Amino acid sequence: MKKILNSEILSHFIYISSFSLLSLFVFYPILQGKKIMQSDTQQYLAMSKQLQDYRIDNDEELYWIDNAYCGMPTYQLGAKYPFDILTPIHKILKFLPHPSYMIFIYMLGFYVFILSLGFKNRFAFFGAICYGLSTYLLIIIQVGHNTKAIALGYLPFVFASLNYIFKNKSIWPVIFMSLLTALEIRANHYQITYYMFILIGIFMSFKLFKSLKDKELKYFGFKTMKIFFSILIALGLNATSLFSTYEYSKYSTRGKSDIRIDESGRVLETNDGLSYEYITQFSMGIFESLNIIIPRINGGSSSEDLGVDSNFYDKIRNLGFSQLRIWGSSSSTGLFLNFIEF
Repeated sequence: MKKILNSEILSHFIYISSFSLLSLFVFYPILQGKKIMQSDTQQYLAMSKQLQDYRIDNDEELYWIDNAYCGMPTYQLGAKYPFDILTPIHKILKFLPHPSYMIFIYMLGFYVFILSLGFKNRFAFFGAICYGLSTYLLIIIQVGHNTKAIALGYLPFVFASLNYIFKNKSIWPVIFMSLLTALEIRANHYQITYYMFILIGIFMSFKLFKSLKDKELKYFGFKTMKIFFSILIALGLNATSLFSTYEYSKYSTRGKSDIRIDESGRVLETNDGLSYEYITQFSMGIFESLNIIIPRINGGSSSEDLGVDSNFYDKIRNLGFSQLRIWGSSSSTGLFLNFIEF
């Protein structure tokens, strides 16, 4: 028994170490002292510079800057809050250089998730690599969607903890879910968190159906209380940032506009939140979803070099068009997913 346990621990160590090496290999130029140029991150660094400088010079936090949009709160620009116990935990998984650590979290999270389903280590290892190297998860790192990448990295951990809560009677899965759900929320990408709770709802619906079928409703209720308690702890650990963002959202473009009349004096019809066109301008259309099984069916990427010797390049330059090689409903980007991990 001891020999089997030692072999299990050794295999986990080998697989997790492999994730570290593979994560470094994907972004091997960082080992040569190079840095990945992420467009969105560059914008963030510029907008948050006043905050970073003030923090260094005064050793205290600044919650308002005037160099971004003529002044705005720093809640979404890297503000730090007191009594933050989640950042030190996140830094443990952030031991690899940027951005390799994101791929490591991808793989480790999915590895634990596959194990929670009862699969052997080698299958979990293969699934983790497929998830960590899937096209979309690499694209969002390239453009600097770091918060989304981290949120998607912690997502499999959350569902692994759900599985273990239903399989295990100990308190550890509850602690595991509390911390990992808190880290997923801490990633500060509420769209992914919103999708996560939808998926949790679907997961619990299936569990409820099974409990009704097996006449184990009491068992389901007990497990549901554990999950509910875990989520409450996770929300509590993020309470400061959540309430700050909620307060700020009322005054942002996601809230109701204060402008009631246009320049001609005509009363405007005001709506809460953003328009459908605005929130979907970076989304794939229905036909574009075929990229999941047929790569490049809608053309190339939004930043693919056409080459100066290309006749197509000459034509679109003469017409004053950009070099986008995507043909779809999106006005600015094309995202290409892969299907192999499924």
